Amino acid sequence: MRWYGRSSRAASCVARYAETHGTAGANGLRDGRVDRKGGFLWVDDFWGEAAWNQWARELSRALPPSEYTIEDVPLDDPIFHSLLDVKKVPQVTGIGFWRAVHGQTTSERGAETAVAHFRAIRDAHGRIIAAMTHNTDVSNSWERETEDPEYFYQFSIDGYALGINVMLYALTH
Repeated sequence: MRWYGRSSRAASCVARYAETHGTAGANGLRDGRVDRKGGFLWVDDFWGEAAWNQWARELSRALPPSEYTIEDVPLDDPIFHSLLDVKKVPQVTGIGFWRAVHGQTTSERGAETAVAHFRAIRDAHGRIIAAMTHNTDVSNSWERETEDPEYFYQFSIDGYALGINVMLYALTH
């Protein structure tokens, strides 16, 4: 798991973003910042069922599934309309993969990862406290924008819209 803002001050951050590659620990949740103190976590960039199952196992160690259930978030949820109207969960692939397939597909692992998911855990008041973008790497849409204009136009517009909405939601709910 890669944490942005990895320091002793990370625990005081209201919103956190992490990338995982299927072997994520749930350290960001174990400190109680998300569930008991009003924080927000967004986990991105993990592909396939094995990575999802690993994440769900780690997550359950920090947030018991009996109290914190993971749900698929419908597109009419406020998180998709904080500022911009997000009409789909963008499937953003790595730029290396995109180049290798000449931009013809975005599913990095074939049929198993053909659909991008936006899942979440809500607190007792219905607010999203943990967002999970699975079978996509949304952050690539803003990390890689200058490397290739075609990549930018294919991914960055939708990726920025989702990223802006998620962060605005995290800071206002």
